[in-house]
Amino acid sequence: MPNICLVTTDTMSINNIVYWDKTPYNNVDSFIVYRQVSTGTFKRIGAQSYSTLSQFIDTARSIGPSNGDPNITTYQYKLQTRDTCGNYSAMSPYHNTVHVNNNNGSFTWNLYTVEGTTVTPVSSFDLMRDNANTGLFVSIGNAAGNQTNLTDPNYTSFAGVANWRVDASGFNCNPTQRLNGNNSTQAAKVKSHSNQNNNRMSGIKQFATNNVSIYPNPASNALNINFANAVVNKASVKIFSLIGSEVLSTTTSDNNLSIDISNLAAGTYMVQIISDNVSITKKIVKE
Repeated sequence: MPNICLVTTDTMSINNIVYWDKTPYNNVDSFIVYRQVSTGTFKRIGAQSYSTLSQFIDTARSIGPSNGDPNITTYQYKLQTRDTCGNYSAMSPYHNTVHVNNNNGSFTWNLYTVEGTTVTPVSSFDLMRDNANTGLFVSIGNAAGNQTNLTDPNYTSFAGVANWRVDASGFNCNPTQRLNGNNSTQAAKVKSHSNQNNNRMSGIKQFATNNVSIYPNPASNALNINFANAVVNKASVKIFSLIGSEVLSTTTSDNNLSIDISNLAAGTYMVQIISDNVSITKKIVKE
């Protein structure tokens, strides 16, 4: 039976990610990931070949009532192996994601749980704040891993623009790296992120979708951004991979912007644009 070592959200709070260490398993063809869709019922949402990274990004929005969106609720995930002869293992114990809620600066969340255990693997939770919605989070409070609430005493000073999340520490998780001969202390540094919680309904508003166009999509060498009738004083434009890693960043004061993406690897990315407390996030494909 395989084991999950960590479930988390990506750094943009768009998708959940499931991680495991594949090195203990022999004769494995692929790893199959399941998500709970009703009490005690798990459905397959995808698979990863043994030769690829030991992670699965949950973009399966058509499976289950909440569709895997980390901003809606918490989720349970299980893992299964298929060997080179076509045999399937039993499913692993589930790991349950963390979802944080905000009540005017008082943040509460659920425990990170693993099926069949009575003690959470989390040693501590950090309440993290991105003060200016730039993607740079700092710890503003700490609680033991069996606690589920923290308060931001400076909440009113940041409520209009900041993002909050909780980070869970204490995991012994080293996905994929061991295959590359890297047995460093990275395992001790791996954390599980909750969803991001913010006050955008009254703070950062959304660009009207007809005010911003990003083209061509798919794109090969250049990505064009046009703000149409939107007045732009200064806009921050960031491109992220699907696991939330920032791969490109720039700023502009023009209503028309062309970005060179020729050095990006082919794949799917998220483009985030923020200007004057107004934001938009769109998906693009790099050919």
